[in-house]
Amino acid sequence: MFLWLLSNNKLMTVDNLAARGIHKPLECQFCGEKDSVHHLFFDCIVAKQLWACLSEFNGSTINSYFDMASKWIDVKKKYKTTNTISAGVVCGLWLIGNAFVFRGQQWSSIKLVLGKLWSIMKEWMIMCPTSMEEDINQWCSLLADRLRTPLAIGV
Repeated sequence: MFLWLLSNNKLMTVDNLAARGIHKPLECQFCGEKDSVHHLFFDCIVAKQLWACLSEFNGSTINSYFDMASKWIDVKKKYKTTNTISAGVVCGLWLIGNAFVFRGQQWSSIKLVLGKLWSIMKEWMIMCPTSMEEDINQWCSLLADRLRTPLAIGV
């Protein structure tokens, strides 16, 4: 169901809200470009940085819904950690984006999103099989390292 919503652009992004008479900014709250589901999850510079972290972590490349969904259907569970992390990335971007639109939260830096993703993964870890615990802890360590790293100008 979630994949259908993603692929059919039915999630309640600001463009979909506007079509329903709820007027919120049509620009991405992270980067100022035109917002859409695909932009939020894959094309925005913030999303691209998160996917680059995943690629650095385990070599997975995710640039689209197809890239993400193609790993979900793996019956051998080779991508179970990647699937959990990618779901966390999407969830984190969605929750932070909603906080901007509906609660007036302001963009500060990528560390806002990294921190949210770290907390999501820590919460989700209790639901993961024990076999994934080490991988999820390593992912959270990478996020924590990024949170401690000073930001470059304009990030």
